[in-house]
Amino acid sequence: MKVIASVLVFATAAASFAAEKKAVLRQGERVVLACLGMIGSEKPARIEKAERILAAQEKQDFLRPLATALTCNPPSLRIYAAGRLATLGDERAARPLLHKLVREPKAEVRAAFAGALRRMGARDAVRILGRALWSRNPTTVRNAAEALGELGDEAAIPYVIRKWSGRSGDFPRVYFTQVNQRSYIQDFDVEVAATSFIADPIIGISQEGLVQPVKIIGTEQTFTDVYHATLVKLTGRDLGKKVGAWRKAYPQSLSAKSRVAVR
Repeated sequence: MKVIASVLVFATAAASFAAEKKAVLRQGERVVLACLGMIGSEKPARIEKAERILAAQEKQDFLRPLATALTCNPPSLRIYAAGRLATLGDERAARPLLHKLVREPKAEVRAAFAGALRRMGARDAVRILGRALWSRNPTTVRNAAEALGELGDEAAIPYVIRKWSGRSGDFPRVYFTQVNQRSYIQDFDVEVAATSFIADPIIGISQEGLVQPVKIIGTEQTFTDVYHATLVKLTGRDLGKKVGAWRKAYPQSLSAKSRVAVR
């Protein structure tokens, strides 16, 4: 009986955990989500009605629905959601904004996301976006660099200069094979019948060559214009599109202390 009771307790706990993982939105959150759908219709009458309903909702009901709206169409809804997230005063709102910002295809929406982060004063935004500059995804790199410029925080300068100066990265290792291949007749498959003789050749193949591991250790940057525009926004200066001039003006960006901070 004790064993059966233990099994029942365990099963009850497992079911409770599963239910928690699949927890549905609270009633207030569902109302907010429905109102966001009305706002996404872009019809003035429905937007006005939605705003009246939202004004009566509890602040705690906004975070999850607004985070969901960051991926919804039309783009105007994503911009609206970013603006509302900035007014919540909840540090948790920065995480979905940062996550979606580097993947957002539309420039005006990315600018709205960055503007929301700036108004929120998100503490880790520069560090997270600075690390995103070293992503293997070119779109993520470009979007992160542009967002750092929109944030306007001078703490981002070392991240951008180091990335622009960099000629190395974490590239995958591959193998290069150079082989000479020869085919030859190594034997015959002989079949003798009463009135015939059949000999099928057996073809052999020999290979000779080298297999060498290869790792890319450098690549030319392709976002010079983006890095340049970002640094101009951050510093209010235009030192040109040669990274050497920026390194000379901001030598601390390449110091050992700065390298540790960037990581």
